[in-house]
Amino acid sequence: MVGLIWLVQVVHYPLFGMVGPGDFKSYHHKHTRLISWVVGPPMLVEGLSAAVLAWYRPAAVPKSAALAGFLLLLVL
Repeated sequence: MVGLIWLVQVVHYPLFGMVGPGDFKSYHHKHTRLISWVVGPPMLVEGLSAAVLAWYRPAAVPKSAALAGFLLLLVL
């Protein structure tokens, strides 16, 4: 997820400035629709794995750490 977030921050967001005001709304709409296919599945896997870890955690993982990770993910 960190690599994906960096990709969006470093590549995609700076390119927004290169789109003219008249085209920005259309560009942003298409970007949002297309980028969702890239970021959606990893985010879903991250959320599900955090939930599973919080409820069915291995003995080596402290309960507080698993719950904190899940709650932080919800906040984000």
